[in-house]
Amino acid sequence: MYRKISMFIVAVLCSSVVLTACSGGEASNNAPAASSAAGDASSGEAAGFPLKEKLTLKAVAKRPALAPSDFNDFEMAKRMESDTNVHVEWTTIVDTDYDQKKNLLLASGDLPDMFYGASFTDTELLHYSQDGTINPLNDLIDKHMPNLKALFDKRPDIKALVTAPDGNIYSLPVGEELGTGQEDIGANPDFLYINSDWLKNLGLEMPKTLEEYHNVLKAFKDKDPNKNGKKDEIPLSFINAYWTGDIGYLFGAFGESDKTYQPANNTYSEHLNVKDGKVYYAALQPGYKEAVKYFHTWFEEGLIDIDWRGKLAAAYFCRPLAD
Repeated sequence: MYRKISMFIVAVLCSSVVLTACSGGEASNNAPAASSAAGDASSGEAAGFPLKEKLTLKAVAKRPALAPSDFNDFEMAKRMESDTNVHVEWTTIVDTDYDQKKNLLLASGDLPDMFYGASFTDTELLHYSQDGTINPLNDLIDKHMPNLKALFDKRPDIKALVTAPDGNIYSLPVGEELGTGQEDIGANPDFLYINSDWLKNLGLEMPKTLEEYHNVLKAFKDKDPNKNGKKDEIPLSFINAYWTGDIGYLFGAFGESDKTYQPANNTYSEHLNVKDGKVYYAALQPGYKEAVKYFHTWFEEGLIDIDWRGKLAAAYFCRPLAD
């Protein structure tokens, strides 16, 4: 069952990055100019980073309505540019308008070097590959992507899922597979967030233990880290059973992690963990009960958003929690 689910995920999300021909739709078997420039800048078959000469690529991506319009505002993008000497000029489209504007862009022939988070269907990949709008990635994967190539060599089933009937690969895959030992395919992106500006304003260090985290949250509550002269900060908030930023991760400090992702569907079973190949109910375990008792004191101290329960993502992100 797990294998079928995970393979379906990879298949559905395979159209993550698509490299365009930048040729106005004319047929072409060549890689786009940007890719050739990368090879030239490195003076070799495989580019070494950072490149000796700065390279600029143009990319189109979809984004949530509340996300920055320029992905270069993200710290990860800044670090990647510093490490590679590759600058990306982003054109981002709000996700609700993405499909329509993507199709208009493809019809216009005014193409970027690549689509990121492309969401091309299998039919679209075949259509635009046949007319030369997008390029096959096979040679680029062999020459410049040793990690992906190693994964394809190890898992030919995954390679087969992202390979078109003509034998070419037109998009880079995204996916994750359930189960221990599948970390080379995709890690579950579970992490918490903290307002580093608030830490800086109060002269605090990044917490490394649960006790240190508790003390930081108390400081956030009592010492006006947003410096507006009001005691209006919410130290900790979260969306229950969300894909990331859920308080259940902290339960692991008591030996019983609690993670359930319920994608817009609260009928998914909660509190299920797997140990030694057997599924068990986390909420019945001593560690879980100890964690609930401990974090209840955080509620009593006013450290946790009292309005967390049942909050949907759209409503949650509209709240100005980090003014």
